[in-house]
This record gives sequence, C-alpha cells and structure tokens, in this order.
Amino acid sequence: MLLATLIHRASLPCPQFGPDPAALLLEQHYGLTGVLQSLGSQQDLNYKVDSARGCFVLKICRGDYAAVELQAQHAALNALQAHAGVRVPRVIKALSGEELLTLTVEGQTLHVRLLDYIDGQPLTHLPHLSREVIAGFGDLCGRMSQALARFEHPGLERTLQWDPRHAGELISHLLATLENLPHRHALEQVAEQVEQRIRPLAERCHGRRCTWTSPMTTWCGSAMRNVTGKCRA
Repeated sequence: MLLATLIHRASLPCPQFGPDPAALLLEQHYGLTGVLQSLGSQQDLNYKVDSARGCFVLKICRGDYAAVELQAQHAALNALQAHAGVRVPRVIKALSGEELLTLTVEGQTLHVRLLDYIDGQPLTHLPHLSREVIAGFGDLCGRMSQALARFEHPGLERTLQWDPRHAGELISHLLATLENLPHRHALEQVAEQVEQRIRPLAERCHGRRCTWTSPMTTWCGSAMRNVTGKCRA
C-alpha cells in the first residue's frame, strides 16, 4: 500500500490549464488582472502575475492532493511571517476570504492559491554555486528549521515521495523500471548508504519533513530567500 501510494503521488502530472483560463480565474476569484508568465514546476502549475497591485504567484495543482496538506503549507508560511530572519511569501486571500480554493474547471478538480512573488534568481539558474551561496542556503535551512521546530498541523501526516524515509523503496522501484541505465550500480550504492544513514533517525522524524530545494529558493545579491515555502512531510 505504501509503495502504491508513493508511485501514484510521484506520477501525478501538472494540470492542463492554460494562461487564458488562469487569467479569468484570477480575475473572478481574486479581482486581479495582469500579465501571466509560466514559471514551470514538476507537479504544480505556477504563473507569475504582474499586476497593478504587485507581483504574485498563482499556484494550481490537481485535486488529488488533500486540501489539508496544502493548508499545512499555508499554516507554516503564516507561522514563519513572525520570524524577521526568514523571508517567505504571504498567502493572499481570495475575494471569498479563503486562502485555498477548490474548483472544478473544464472537468478538472483543482486546488488554487495565490502567494506573494519574491524576486531573485533561482539557484537552479546560477551557473555556479559559490561557497557563499551554499553557506547561505544552509543558513536559511537552519533558520527555517528552528522557526518551525514546534510547528504542528494535521496536514503533516501523509505519505509523500519526498520523505527520505521512503526513498529506498521508491528508488528500488524506479531503478527496476529503467533499462540500460548508466551508473546503475553507483546509484544503488549511494541509495543504500543514504538508507543506512536515515534508518536510525526514522523514529525521530515523527512524520515531519520540510524541504527547501534550489528551485524553491532565490539568490538576490547577498540575500537568500525562500520562494515557495513548501512544507512537506
């Protein structure tokens, strides 16, 4: 059951929802008009919105995700707003006063939310990660981990492919589906080493894990900033 859930979660594609219907949705539910630019993502659909009221990110994901999981992300972002040393986007409420909308559009059930856009250059776009950048990223992760040390939410209890406790099982499944994979043996060895490191810590994880990866983080001058603020467990 665990593996089936992991495979299902890992295989969910981005919603099929173009910029024109996204602009209409934005105007209807947030009273915003502007220029939309696709930002790309693995499983979310993200549009940067340039409007007279500022810049925002319209995030759209499939209804397969439980609303409580996304509400946990919002709660984490709201909790982090109180920490001056951590900059994360605000969650922008819809005209209805809701932070999360669940809509059926063109036969698709979608979860929709709007966040502040934090300017900067994603780490994945930097040609080289200097020691300063790497140190700044580590410092950001540490400060955010401390800020969320006492954070609790029912949406943190879920089965997720990003949880390192499940990495061994999922990697084994994925490797078995790929034929003629270069460096297979090296990948299997690394996966086993990671599994050995993580296994003794599993009981201390208590189902919680927060991710801040390079696509979620921007570098602007000397400042490291968290862009999407996803709190995954």
